[in-house]
Amino acid sequence: VVTGGLPGPASFVFAALTSLCLYAAGLVLNDLHDEAFDREHRPERPLPSGRVSRIAAARLCPSLTALGVLCALPLGRPAFLAALLLAALVYAYNLVFKGDRLRASVCMGLCRGCSLLVGAAAVGGGLAVIVAAAAVTVYIAAVTWIAAGENRAQTLDHVVLVPAYAFAAGGSLVALAVIRSAFPVPWLLGAALLGWSVHRIWRHGAKLRKRAVPPEQMQPAIGG
Repeated sequence: VVTGGLPGPASFVFAALTSLCLYAAGLVLNDLHDEAFDREHRPERPLPSGRVSRIAAARLCPSLTALGVLCALPLGRPAFLAALLLAALVYAYNLVFKGDRLRASVCMGLCRGCSLLVGAAAVGGGLAVIVAAAAVTVYIAAVTWIAAGENRAQTLDHVVLVPAYAFAAGGSLVALAVIRSAFPVPWLLGAALLGWSVHRIWRHGAKLRKRAVPPEQMQPAIGG
């Protein structure tokens, strides 16, 4: 069921543009917020290195935000409201919660989950989409919390396995929800991909658990 105002392919294009523009706006705002820190610790970044001026970045951020929200307008009211919520979460993460590790992590997770909902609102979706968005929120929140300490040695416990739990539980519930309407071969391929992904995420988490992990090992593990 299509809930937006555009037919098939156009709705996917506008939903993708909405998500990409708001994501890019968040990246620019993040660099603006962290410029002082990056000048000391990561001078090769665009702003500290002078490759991009602060004025240009300050103009680009609201422009990308406005473009992202405008791209959601043709998709219908649910997608437009989801885009507004996503924009608010992006700014809240960078301007309000950035200094609080837990709140910032939860907010980042909500950003990713809401980004998924923008597309779902544009093309239609049921319970499986809500479950997927919740799983993505938990997954990204946990990874973000871990990544917040990537520049120093840290000892982590059960939190490093939360991404695998979220991916496994959310993916399994989504698979069960769509099995009746999915053709056997695509469903089996999806299930195989889910199993492989959970295995990889679990392995990365297990390597970090219950030991002091230096930045040179933490950073590639987070990337993985």
